[in-house]
Amino acid sequence: MAKILIQETHSSYWFERLSAISYYTETEFETRLINSSSSLFANYYVVPFKKTIALATNSEDTTTPDLVFIKKDYSSWILVEVELKGHPLDHVTGQVKVMLKPSYNKTDIIEYIIKQNGHVLDPPNFVFDKQKLTDLISNFKAEVMVIVDETKEAWSEPFRKLKVHLCVVQMYKNADTEVILRIKGRFPQIHTGAVYCRLAKRDIPNGIEIINDHELLNDLNTDDQIEIYVNDRLTRWTAMRTKAKKLYLKCAGPIFPLEPKRDFVIKFDESKQVYLFEKN
Repeated sequence: MAKILIQETHSSYWFERLSAISYYTETEFETRLINSSSSLFANYYVVPFKKTIALATNSEDTTTPDLVFIKKDYSSWILVEVELKGHPLDHVTGQVKVMLKPSYNKTDIIEYIIKQNGHVLDPPNFVFDKQKLTDLISNFKAEVMVIVDETKEAWSEPFRKLKVHLCVVQMYKNADTEVILRIKGRFPQIHTGAVYCRLAKRDIPNGIEIINDHELLNDLNTDDQIEIYVNDRLTRWTAMRTKAKKLYLKCAGPIFPLEPKRDFVIKFDESKQVYLFEKN
């Protein structure tokens, strides 16, 4: 049984994992995601999307996504499939492949999304910019994301190859009926900068060498520490500066999280959180 303990100065609160089997429906789960969207997906407008779309190469092969994300600067959009535990991979993959190569009436899609204005909770009385939305839907292909309420390790690699975001959102509740969300996976991120790096030489074991400068790393000095997300897990690294000011980061934990003989890229988001990815 999964539980989360939140401990304060004079008291502690246990949050129990909720089960989709007996506690909430897919619709309730979607509503929770929308109501929490300003925190979970701060850079996107999140609204219901119950519009049937067809596969471009076979109009009889259809699916109905659950949500649509519109980036707040109208530069990208994401079709989202929400799944509860129990559905097999083949079932979800079939839906995803339709969303990756869809055929739909763009005018209908635009009008449908505009009618979802009332689901955007922040700011109040929100209204989509029709011209910007039209330009977005008309000129840019939608990304695809799957949100599931249970960790699905077997899904990670197939969806990574398809370039589909796979996110896990789990609901927990305490005795006071307060609900918190546990999240992991490939959430859509807006990166504001990138730094290339590679594994360090043998004289710096469990380390990486930073190739190019970035303002968020320039202030790091020897023995300073930085937290970096690697494969969705937060890791801790210690900075090392050479006499020539070359920067290395040495893993502070007991297990080195990176594969040998690979190159990597460090990316930063708008909140200055740091992520490390294998370079494609």
